[in-house]
Amino acid sequence: MPVPSGALRFNSDSGKLEYYNGEAWWQIDNFSADNATGGARGLFMGGQFPGSPTSSTNTIDYITISTTGNAIDFGDTSVERRGGSGLSSSTRGILAGGVTTAPTRVNVIDFVTISSTGNATDFGDLLNTNTAMGAVANTTRGIYSGGSTPTTTNVIQYITIASTGIVTGK
Repeated sequence: MPVPSGALRFNSDSGKLEYYNGEAWWQIDNFSADNATGGARGLFMGGQFPGSPTSSTNTIDYITISTTGNAIDFGDTSVERRGGSGLSSSTRGILAGGVTTAPTRVNVIDFVTISSTGNATDFGDLLNTNTAMGAVANTTRGIYSGGSTPTTTNVIQYITIASTGIVTGK
């Protein structure tokens, strides 16, 4: 019986999935965005110096997740802060809110393009000054919830990650 065009098989010799185009068997390639960008990065934005409960920093460091080694300088956030909440898509990293060394809560939202290095850019502002929010995201939307203003809050705010300036809340 002839092999139908579009048939699939697992080639146990090569360990690859193959398909038949009507004339020959072809290996099926897989593609990962990590292959195109050189690997997934992890960012560390802002924070607190060990042993100093009121200190804040504006440092942004990054690591390449698939490798070992120390973090590398990425750039700086627009405001020194600790207790900010971070989220990201595959292309943009965002840090919102936090507390400065003063200590003053901030409503600042910064963003960076993950595949390049450099200082953060102003994204917009939270609806209020806030710290220690919960943060989640998918490829389109980032959501910040709760936190301290300094009293606890039940406000949920969201952003469209690819655009800047608009924060919506309930």
